[in-house]
Amino acid sequence: MTVSEGMEGRRARNYFDLFRIPTGFDLDVKDLGTRYRTLQQQFHPDRFSDGSDTDRRVAAQMSADINAGFQVLSDPTSRAGFLLQCEGFDLQALEKQALSGEFLMQQMELREQLQSIPPGQSDAYTQLSAESRQLFDSQVGIFRDAYAQGEFDRAGTAWVHLLYLKKLREEVERRKNSQ
Repeated sequence: MTVSEGMEGRRARNYFDLFRIPTGFDLDVKDLGTRYRTLQQQFHPDRFSDGSDTDRRVAAQMSADINAGFQVLSDPTSRAGFLLQCEGFDLQALEKQALSGEFLMQQMELREQLQSIPPGQSDAYTQLSAESRQLFDSQVGIFRDAYAQGEFDRAGTAWVHLLYLKKLREEVERRKNSQ
């Protein structure tokens, strides 16, 4: 791939095209990693240090796009959001939409449970971590199905749920590791 061919993928800002993988939620993360390393080798700015100013700028931009694309596509929550953006959804607007009372109550209860775990109770953190992982995986399944069926509003709701659950999982791990 030449620098100008790489720019086509960057202009489109479609990371699936950049990595030359089919657009969709399910992907092989190991294959993505291999493609990432290959593209970084091709477009690393050091390879263009003797090139023109334009080639150096393009290589730096390509390298940045490759890094950003890998970050987005390797994370299921970010990948889901990117797919919704590709469908024309405004992610900020989605985040502001009202969520069901049931989901919000569940989140409050889980966070209260997290706050009530006394120091040194690693089993309680492990249990909450497993529960939050199960809820996360369930929302991944809902997103996957809704996206595949073209039910983008439902996919958008699942994505917002994934944001909440990802944050919960991170909080559980942070508290568990800080004991």
